[in-house]
Amino acid sequence: MQPAQPFGTLDITGMSFLGNLPALPWRDFSTVYQVQDQLLRTTAGHTVIFGGEFQRIQSNGPEDVLVDGLYTFEDLSPFGIPAQTDNPPLEFFLQALPLSYLGVDPSNSDSNRDYRQSVASGFAQDFWRVTGRLTLNAGLRYDFFSNPTETHGWMSVVRNPTTDSGPTVGKLWATTPRDLFSPRAGIAWDIFGGGKTVLRGGAGIFRDQFPISLFGLDRLLPPFFGINSYVLPSFLNPQNAVVTQPIDVYQMTYHPKFSYALQYNLNLEREVASGTILSAGYFGARGNHLPRGVERNPFEPALGHRYNPNLASPLAEDLTDAQSFYNSFQMSVSQHHAHNVSWQAFYTLSHSIDDATNNFDTDAVNEPATTQDPFNRKGSRGRSGFDIRHNFVANVVYELPFGRKSQFGGWQISAIASIHSNVPFTPMLAFDNADVQSLFPSDRPDLIGNPYVGVCPNGSRVGTPSCWFNPDAFAVPPPDQFGTAGRNILRGPSFAEFDLSIEKGFRLSEAMRVTFGVEAYNLLNHPNFGVPSNTQSALGLGGNGDAVFEDAAGDLADNVGRIFTTAGGARQFQLDARVTF
Repeated sequence: MQPAQPFGTLDITGMSFLGNLPALPWRDFSTVYQVQDQLLRTTAGHTVIFGGEFQRIQSNGPEDVLVDGLYTFEDLSPFGIPAQTDNPPLEFFLQALPLSYLGVDPSNSDSNRDYRQSVASGFAQDFWRVTGRLTLNAGLRYDFFSNPTETHGWMSVVRNPTTDSGPTVGKLWATTPRDLFSPRAGIAWDIFGGGKTVLRGGAGIFRDQFPISLFGLDRLLPPFFGINSYVLPSFLNPQNAVVTQPIDVYQMTYHPKFSYALQYNLNLEREVASGTILSAGYFGARGNHLPRGVERNPFEPALGHRYNPNLASPLAEDLTDAQSFYNSFQMSVSQHHAHNVSWQAFYTLSHSIDDATNNFDTDAVNEPATTQDPFNRKGSRGRSGFDIRHNFVANVVYELPFGRKSQFGGWQISAIASIHSNVPFTPMLAFDNADVQSLFPSDRPDLIGNPYVGVCPNGSRVGTPSCWFNPDAFAVPPPDQFGTAGRNILRGPSFAEFDLSIEKGFRLSEAMRVTFGVEAYNLLNHPNFGVPSNTQSALGLGGNGDAVFEDAAGDLADNVGRIFTTAGGARQFQLDARVTF
C-alpha cells in the first residue's frame, strides 16, 4: 500500500479476488500517424489499382502490472502453522498471515514506456474483365514491420530461455522479415448470362501485425522493472519475508514468426424467383504462426530443477508457432420488397480448431491461456474457444399495408431470431499436479468416462445449470504428470433469442420524418446460460475453464459443473424516437 496508489489485491483461496485487479491499471495510449494513397488505371478490359501506406506508431504510458501487489492466503498447515477451523485460508487472512506476496520492487517500479514502430505496405491489384460474363482478379501485397524501439532504450528480453541466466538489454526481436509477400486471386463468373446465376471464388494470404500489448509486456522484465515473489511475508511489509525470489513474469519470443491466414472460398448465387436470392458456398481459413502462451522454463521433477537451471524464475512466453483451421458451409436466402416484406435467413455449419485461442489470461474465460505441456503444442489442439457448429439467423421487416397515404399509415414490424449451438470449455485442475511451477497453471484431469450421463455428486441430473457435466467422468492424473482430457472437450449450453420491434413514422415535411417505436429484446424471456467457470485467472480477469478437482487427494472443487452466468440478458423493453432529415 503506497500513497496515491490504488488498493492492491487479496487472494483468499475459495473466494473471488478482493480489491483491485493485479493486472491493472493500464494507462498507455497510442497515436498513429498514417499516410496512404492509391492510383487507379483502366485500359483494355483491365482495371489496375496501385496503393501504398506508411504508419508511424507511438505508444506511451505505463502498464502497472502488480505495482499495487497481490497477497495470497492459503492453508499454512504444511508450513508448521496449524489451522483451528475448517476454513484455513479465511482463518489465516483474519490473522493477517499470508502465504505469499507478489509485487514490484519499490525502487524499480516504473513501467512507463514510449514505444515506436514503423509499418510500410504496398499493393497492386488487377481486375480483368475477360468477357461480359467472366471477371478475374489477381493481386500482390507487401508488408514490412520494423523492430520496435523505446525512446529511452528501456527494453530487455530473455533471448534464449533454454540457456540464458536473465534478460539482455537491447532490441526486442532478433530480426524482422523482409519477404512478407501476400498473393491474392479471385473469380466471378456469370454462368448462363443474364446475371441470375453467379459463381464467385477466391483465395489469398492476409497478414496482421503484432499488437503493442503483446510485445509491450517485455517492460515487466529486469533491469528496468523488478517483480519479486515473497514467501511467508509480513502483512503490509512484504519485503520482510522468509524467501524473496525475483520473477521474470512475461515476454514475447525473441525470434517471432509473423502471423498470417490463408483464406479461400467458393460461392454459388442464384436468383430463384424475382427478388429472391439463394446463396450457398464454402469458406475456409488456415492460420499459421499464431501466438501461443507457454511456460518457457518449467520445473522438471525428474531433474529436480527448472528446464534452464541458469534461470531460477518461471517465464511465461508468447511463442508464434500455433495453428488454426476453419471450415464452413454457408447458406443464405433473401427476399427484398415483395408485398411490403423483406426478409433474410442465414445458416452456417462450421468447425474451428486451433492450438490456442487466447494467449492472455486477461482474455481467457472458458479455457486457460497457456498450453498444458509447453513441449507438446498439438497436445492442446482442440475446438477453438469461439467454435460454434450450427448458427442460424433470420430477420424480417414488414410494412403494414393500411393507411399508407394518411396519418394512420407508416407502421412497421421487424423481428430477428438468433439460434446457435454451444461453445466449448475446458476441464481443469485447481492445483499444479504436473509440478510445472508456473505463474499461469493449466493442468487438466484424466478423462475416464462420459461426462454427459448420470447424476452429479450433489444429486442433480446432468445437463442442468446446477450439474452441467458429471465430474465422476474425470480423475486426478498420477503425480508429476499431465492429464489426458483434451482442451475444450466439454460443450456449453446452446443459445436462442427472439427480438421484436414495432414503430410508427410521421412525415413532418418533404425532408423530415420522426419515428417512435418500442423494441423487445429476448421477447420470449428464454434463459441463455454461460459455461461453467469456477476459476479465476492469475491476473484476475476472466476464468481458466472449470476446475474439477481442488487437490491431489481427488476432492472436488467448489461449484464444479455449476453455471452462474448468462449469455445475453432477460427480457427487456426499450422505447425509442429518432428524427430523420
